[in-house]
Amino acid sequence: MQIIQRISLPFLTLCSSFANVTLARGTKIVRRIGLNFLDLYGSLSTALSRRQRPVIEDLALYSEEFTLGKGPRACLLIHGLGCGPIQMKELAEHLSLAGFTTRGILLPGHCSSPEALEGVSWQDWEEKVEREYMKLKGEYRSVSVIGFSVGGLLALRLGTKHALDKIISLGAPLFIIREYFPFKKLLFITEKLFSRIKTVRKKWFIQSGELSGFLRFPTVSHYPIATIKAMGELIRITKVDLERIKSPLLVVHSRKDMVAAPFSAFYIMHYAGSQDKRLVWLNRSDHLMMFDKEKALLFHAVKEFMERDTKEGPSLGKVVPHLVAEGAPIA
Repeated sequence: MQIIQRISLPFLTLCSSFANVTLARGTKIVRRIGLNFLDLYGSLSTALSRRQRPVIEDLALYSEEFTLGKGPRACLLIHGLGCGPIQMKELAEHLSLAGFTTRGILLPGHCSSPEALEGVSWQDWEEKVEREYMKLKGEYRSVSVIGFSVGGLLALRLGTKHALDKIISLGAPLFIIREYFPFKKLLFITEKLFSRIKTVRKKWFIQSGELSGFLRFPTVSHYPIATIKAMGELIRITKVDLERIKSPLLVVHSRKDMVAAPFSAFYIMHYAGSQDKRLVWLNRSDHLMMFDKEKALLFHAVKEFMERDTKEGPSLGKVVPHLVAEGAPIA
C-alpha cells in the first residue's frame, strides 16, 4: 500500500495541476480534457484516502455550525434532511479558499433524535435560514445561498423573498424519486398505518481539515411521518412561488438521483423567474453528490458560478449538458 501511495501521489499532483491550468487558460477542447483530469484526480485521491478510515459517530461533529474564510462576499450553506452542517463542510472549505466567507448552519431538529425532528415544522427551518441570511446581509457586501436537497428548497424559498446575489440549488426534490411517483397518495396511506419510517443509512467519506473518515447519513434511524409531511408541504409551497425568484440561479442535479427526481431540475429551470439561470448535469453521482464520484467537478462548477461576474449578462436558461462528458465551462 505504501508503494502504491508513493507512486500515486505525484501522479495526483500532476492531474490537479494540469486540470487547473487548462481550465483557466485553455480552449474549449483543452478545458474539456482538463475537466476529465479533474474528475480523475477526484476519484483517485478519494479512493486512496478512504482506506482504513473510521466511521465518525460523534453527532457533535455533525451538528457544529461553522464560519470559514474572511472574504467580502458571503455564502450561506444549508444542509439536507437528516444531516447537519458537516454535510456542506468540504464545499465550504473549497469556496473559502477562493476568497468567500462561508457559513454553515444547523436546521432545527437535526442531528438529534427522531422526536426532535417531529417537533419542528418547515416554517421553523425557513425562519432559521432567514435569520442567518439577514445577519450575513448586515455584515457583507453580497450574500449567496447554496442549499442541498431540502436545503435547496429552502434556498429557493429564500430567493422568493429576497434579492440574493446568487442561488445554487443542489439536488432539490421538487419531485420525489420520479415525477410520476404518487408521493401524496402514498404518504396519505402510510400515515394511517405508521408514525415513522425507517431510514436507509449509508456511509460517505469526508476529508475536511483534520477530520477524515466516514459519515453516516441520515443521522437518525427513522423519520417521523410529521417530518415527511413537512417536507411535502415545503415542496408544494416552493413550486407555487418559483416565478418570484429573480436572482442568478445555478441548478445542479444528477441524472442518477433516486431521491430527488431529475425532472425536478427541469421544473426549476422552466418556472424560476430568473433571467440568468443555468443547469448542470452530473452523470455518475448519487443524490449525495458532494461525496460521490463527481465531487471535484461539482465543486468546480459551484466555484466558477460564484466567481462569475453578473455584469457579463444573463445566460437565459442555458443548460450545460453532460458536465463530465462534454466538459462545458460554466462561465
